[in-house]
Amino acid sequence: VFSKEDCGGAHGINKNGPLRYEILVLNCQSLGQEKANLITVNYLQANSIKVLCFCETWLKDESVPLLYIEDFRNVSAYCRSGFKGGGVGIWVHNDLDAAPIDLLSTDCVGKQFEICGVSLNSQHNQKNYILTGYRSPAAEIVTFCNKINIVLE
Repeated sequence: VFSKEDCGGAHGINKNGPLRYEILVLNCQSLGQEKANLITVNYLQANSIKVLCFCETWLKDESVPLLYIEDFRNVSAYCRSGFKGGGVGIWVHNDLDAAPIDLLSTDCVGKQFEICGVSLNSQHNQKNYILTGYRSPAAEIVTFCNKINIVLE
């Protein structure tokens, strides 16, 4: 995790000390309530994870708010609307101050480039950004690389 000021720095260290967010990243290959319950039992109860980054959620826009993960809320998601599968989402612990990075969804192209992101406000009023993305194995790598470079600029 890097703050905006650290993009040229190393190891996510900033002038206020290391950024410490435990993040769970999973390729879900279909995220439903049963799988969300398993994630809670197997990962969240025994760890101090604060951010959940999921790809291949296979969710639709209307089902994202219905998915319950104890002590977490969905802050950002992209759901495919023309193809089966795919999709990405970020759930953040309720004790974190987080907001979606809305501009990212306009860059998404189903199968080619799927991304969502959140900005987290630290106790030092510093913004930290977390992105999660997905590219279908059948998609062109060049398109994905070009789009991710634009986002990171």
